[in-house]
Order: sequence, then C-alpha cells, then structure tokens
Amino acid sequence: AFEYLWYNTKKEFINSNQVLQIDDISLSDGGDYVCHINSTEVDIDTVIFHIEVNPKPAADITPEENEILICGTDLVELEAFPNESNYSYEWSNGETSQAINVTESGEYWVEVTNEFGCSDTARKQVYIYSEFEEVEILTQGKNNFCKGDSLVLSSSSNYDEYFWNTGETTSSIV
Repeated sequence: AFEYLWYNTKKEFINSNQVLQIDDISLSDGGDYVCHINSTEVDIDTVIFHIEVNPKPAADITPEENEILICGTDLVELEAFPNESNYSYEWSNGETSQAINVTESGEYWVEVTNEFGCSDTARKQVYIYSEFEEVEILTQGKNNFCKGDSLVLSSSSNYDEYFWNTGETTSSIV
C-alpha cells in the first residue's frame, strides 16, 4: 500500500489522498506543493509541483455611472479599464479596441484579458435619446438683476418629471 502526503508552500499538511484536488488548496497561494510517496517499507519518491497564480484583471467601464442616459447627442464613448498595453479587449458589439463609440441604446459588456489569459467582464447599460422636444426656459422677473436678488426659472410646458442642473426636480427653481 502506498501513502501520499501532500504539503503546501508553508510546509503544512494538506491531505493524504492520491490526488490533490483544487478544493484542497487556496488558489491565492501559488508556489511549490510537495507530495511524499511512501510505502510501508520505503520512501519511494518526492514530487514537487509548482503552481503559478496569475492576477485577474478587474474590468470596469467608464463613464462610472451604472446606467448612462444621453440626451441630444448621437454617441457616447465607453472606455474599458484597466488600460494596459498587454491587455486585450472584446466588446459585445465585436470591437476589440480599448474604447468604443456607442450610437444605440442597450447593454454593453467588455471582456478584459491580461497577458496570462485571465479575464474579467464589466457591463454598462446605455440609454440614448436623440429625439427630444426642445424646452424653452422662462424667467419670471427681470433677466438683469443685482447680486443677492433672485430669479425664477420655469419650463414653457408641463412635464411629468424635471431635472435641473442644480439637482432640483420641481417645475421651477429660484
């Protein structure tokens, strides 16, 4: 009968099975793994396996927002990160550059692969609204006023939602 004794890089005993399972080791622990093969009578062999653990890229897409809403433009640029010269990029639309221009609404993903063949995927939802109604901004009061005075701005039409560059969501702002 043979005895198999597996040890990790820290010389800690792992198991005594004939086969070392991936579940038996932490894949973050690269290095040399040793198997001592013994019989009841003699030490037969010692085998050393070197395991290299390569880094996995953390894919990301900019702009940073999870959902991108674009009004009044016909494209948005999506850029994959990390931006490394030895990385490859494969987008959901078939492009292989680090950045793409998007002209249609939809979910876009990019798979980023490093020089070791390790990869990660990032996704981004894009909404492009190129047809929109032009909104006229109305002022209540004089357009020419002094510091400390106020001016009320409102929309020329009634809408279900408002979003001003100040972050306010009311139909008019001061």
